[in-house]
Amino acid sequence: MLGKLKPNLRYNLLKNRLMELINMEHPLVKLVQEIC
Repeated sequence: MLGKLKPNLRYNLLKNRLMELINMEHPLVKLVQEIC
């Protein structure tokens, strides 16, 4: 459980950073949202 939790947490932080850096209308952000 912890093994899955840590990568997920890191991934969520990365995703949040992407959201901050890239405009919400950017295709990459939409792609990330669809993957999640």
